[in-house]
Amino acid sequence: MRRRLAALYPRWWRDRYRDEFEALLDDAPPRWTDGFDILKEALPMRVRSLNSWQIAGGCAVLGAMFALTGSYALPRRFVSSAVIQPVGDSLMGDRAIRVTRQVLSTGSLAPVIVRNGLYEEMRKSAPLEDVVSRMRKDIRIGSVLKSRGPAGGAMSLSFEYVDPAKARATVRDLSEQLAAQTGAHLIDGPNLPDQPVFPNRRTIAMAGVLAGALLGMAGARLARASSARKAT
Repeated sequence: MRRRLAALYPRWWRDRYRDEFEALLDDAPPRWTDGFDILKEALPMRVRSLNSWQIAGGCAVLGAMFALTGSYALPRRFVSSAVIQPVGDSLMGDRAIRVTRQVLSTGSLAPVIVRNGLYEEMRKSAPLEDVVSRMRKDIRIGSVLKSRGPAGGAMSLSFEYVDPAKARATVRDLSEQLAAQTGAHLIDGPNLPDQPVFPNRRTIAMAGVLAGALLGMAGARLARASSARKAT
């Protein structure tokens, strides 16, 4: 094991000191700390033998690996959405604002939260109004199509949550509330999402690559500067 770890030393060091190092290993009894001692000496020498671009590249790979590993600890979130077709001007102007406020009110959202078992952990410690406020942040309502006639334009309604089935059930409940108040009807969805919108592991990996490369280059410059000061 100790001889294998010796391969971590730079080539120039192995070419010069290999025989002496192996003789030392033969004479000294093995200790459980030998591996740590070799790593402590070999890795800094290996790093100092690399140029800045090699260090940056290695740190970029490590950054991507750490970022991807960390991303698996993040909760996945899914978005279910539906498209709603209003009747006439039932969702236009001030009427649309009033209906949206009604759908997002505590009286409308609280039963949906309880019925679909949303935010169960948060509900154990936070007041209901805080839970409703959190839910409002996960709801999106907006226009998706321009008006093409007397029926008016369509509206989108989406909800983001950690459970895709509960996200779809919630969008269905909210859509039914809109339909009950305006006579609107669904023309698409709600869908059952199969891919999470968060975490975006490709973006996280790229951020890890960038952060690792920048830290590697900064570390290489600091190491060069430190070596230069010691040499003088």
